[in-house]
Amino acid sequence: MRKTDPELNVAAALYALAFVAAFVAAIVLATCWR
Repeated sequence: MRKTDPELNVAAALYALAFVAAFVAAIVLATCWR
């Protein structure tokens, strides 16, 4: 795979965004469900 592929960069950005969103959602649920 070429690391200069725009599609790979977009996929990596989407995966990172989804990971951060899931992490934030887990924190919100943990703080709300006491």
